[in-house]
Amino acid sequence: KEKKEKAFEFANQFLRMVIILVAFLAFSLFLLAPILIKHLIAPGFSGLIQKKVIFLTRIMLLQPIFLGASSIFGSILQSFERFLASGLAPIFYNLGIIFGIVVLSQKFQITGVALGVILGAFFHLLFQFLIAKNLGLELKLKVKKILPFKRIAKLILPRSLSLFSRQLSLIIITALASKIGEGALSVFNLTQNLAFFGANLFGTSFAVAIFPKLSQAGFKNLSHYKKILIKAYKKVFLILFALSLFYLFLGRILVRIILAHGKYLSASALTSKVLLVFTLGIIPWGLMPILVRGFFALEDALRPFLIGLASDLVFLILAFFLAKHYQIFGLAFSFIFLCWLQFSLLNFCLYLKIKSNSKKI
Repeated sequence: KEKKEKAFEFANQFLRMVIILVAFLAFSLFLLAPILIKHLIAPGFSGLIQKKVIFLTRIMLLQPIFLGASSIFGSILQSFERFLASGLAPIFYNLGIIFGIVVLSQKFQITGVALGVILGAFFHLLFQFLIAKNLGLELKLKVKKILPFKRIAKLILPRSLSLFSRQLSLIIITALASKIGEGALSVFNLTQNLAFFGANLFGTSFAVAIFPKLSQAGFKNLSHYKKILIKAYKKVFLILFALSLFYLFLGRILVRIILAHGKYLSASALTSKVLLVFTLGIIPWGLMPILVRGFFALEDALRPFLIGLASDLVFLILAFFLAKHYQIFGLAFSFIFLCWLQFSLLNFCLYLKIKSNSKKI
């Protein structure tokens, strides 16, 4: 809002910090991959498959470096409200993955798919960088130290821990699913992706679009902040409610059209039933990105982290017991419970935060 050049200096310094940090983490995971995959991520897989997973994991560790840098360029585009440009980047990412599946896998089998992921991540980075450069960004090795570390750390540490907590939960889900039986993990992931496709499309899109305006309003103009938040919340709720009804009545047909092909045909009946379970979580899953951005706009990353951590712990305990007795359905029901618990806590805490600050004003 104050000075464009200063903002780009800040972006350069932050970009350098992110690349160094992510590269260090990727290298650490490269070394630890055999231990993590054998004992934590996929203990239920056979030794031969575990070796393949280790190999593919090591290849794809280039992906977070590319996407880590690309996320900075994407944030720059969003701060300039260039949502179309930042929204097109994932298309390039997916095109790379499709190229890996269709073309590279013909010669390199499953390794070709991993290479497609790397290619897609690179184009994701390149596209957003070129647009950001067009806005005036220049990459510099030496920049003035203007990064407000205390203010950034206050926001970034809880957010980073939130993402770490969620990734840890996904790893545990993978481990539990790998022990349920062959194909269970595929059914869980494909069904979740199918059910939450619309929720991600509308919920995340609205959240990203309103975030710059929410941040500008913040505590300084809390009445305007509430108007933006409530308007987006209502619109997304109605869309998600309609999507939920669509999946409830037409979910089985959707599974047949999208997934019931080739070797997956035999699992389509089970997938249709699991999809019905995930349909129950469409509304909370789609609204959570808006609520989380609501906290971030008020420079509060701690509450979403604490809420996410508490919810994840409850989910993992529930999933551990339900997966034993109800297999894939137990895992799905545990995840839906997580969605509603986290959504309810975010709603309640954001309401209290806005209410308390409205009284101060």
